[in-house]
Amino acid sequence: MMPVSEDRDSEPAEQAGRFLKQDMPKHKQESRFGKNERITKALKIAGADTKAAKEKEILDALYYYRYT
Repeated sequence: MMPVSEDRDSEPAEQAGRFLKQDMPKHKQESRFGKNERITKALKIAGADTKAAKEKEILDALYYYRYT
């Protein structure tokens, strides 16, 4: 049995992440993470728009029932 070298990390997920980053060109790494950030930002904006639309719908309904 071969001894485990001291410089290796015992965490498999971190090892896999390092391996993927080594294998992937730098511009690909940046575009992948940038894409995730853009998607997250778009979802936050859509969520805010949905919330605002629901609030407006509720306010419109209250106004309608109060003044009709």
